[in-house]
Amino acid sequence: TYVEDGTSLWAGALVAGSGAYAMWRNFNVDEFGSKRTEMSNQGLKLIDMETYMSNGVQKWAGVWRADTEKEILNRNFTFCGWLDQDSIARSQGFIFTDFETYQP
Repeated sequence: TYVEDGTSLWAGALVAGSGAYAMWRNFNVDEFGSKRTEMSNQGLKLIDMETYMSNGVQKWAGVWRADTEKEILNRNFTFCGWLDQDSIARSQGFIFTDFETYQP
């Protein structure tokens, strides 16, 4: 998401594919965590996320798709803390797929 002339706009990339997928938005941080658990229980893995401000309140959105691989979401860390978590995940065979920066 981004703001242009005071209007919040959204952008997205699409790829060809099949199978189950979902896009959910407008969650606070706790609701987003609950939605992630719900989607995981349905066999959908988080592949992209976005955080944005809506009327002065931070909101979260995510895109999920069917996948059997495990996932890790590292959020709410300082940059150095995030790097530590990333190193641990990489040592366990995970690959980095998305990076988000925001100003709450």
